[in-house]
Amino acid sequence: MNDKLSTPTPRRHFWRWMLAATGVFLALAAGGAYNLLTLSRDATALRRGVLDTYAGGSTTRIQLSLDSTALGLVRAGLIFAPLPDEARLALKSVCKASVGVYELNDVMARSNLMSQADAVMLARGYSRIIGVVEDDETVLIYVPDDADADTLDVCLAVLDGKELVVVSARVDSEPLLKLIEQKLPRGRDLLAGL
Repeated sequence: MNDKLSTPTPRRHFWRWMLAATGVFLALAAGGAYNLLTLSRDATALRRGVLDTYAGGSTTRIQLSLDSTALGLVRAGLIFAPLPDEARLALKSVCKASVGVYELNDVMARSNLMSQADAVMLARGYSRIIGVVEDDETVLIYVPDDADADTLDVCLAVLDGKELVVVSARVDSEPLLKLIEQKLPRGRDLLAGL
């Protein structure tokens, strides 16, 4: 007989590691898809502020959020596309963006729209810089009260008939100023007055 006791070799559970890695990958992919297909918090608040006065229903056409990484991939993909210089500068100025397009079931009454949206955005630290209500068209643009000189956060809502577009974006001011200077010779002077 063999007096030596044989110790079993430890079993390697390679499949457990593969399963864990797959789970982590799926969780990251689901989180990325969720972030891509939902609005930013500021855009969601503005949408809520606009639609709080609306009793009818709405249908989501598209909701999309792009962070700096996704926009960098878009810019890299468009490097060889024949785009005008203005489009390249505009795309370069956007650091992140969140866009939602909605179809309303009925035309919305505009009576309390601006005051309701103002109240919601004021609670988030935003002030309205532009507000236009004319016939079936409404444009609301908000910026934070503590706006930075290098980057600017902006939220806007456009209501045209039964279509609502909500946008939240962070833009880099330098490429935006170049674009304004190209289109408007006194653009920098006009922006300095704001």
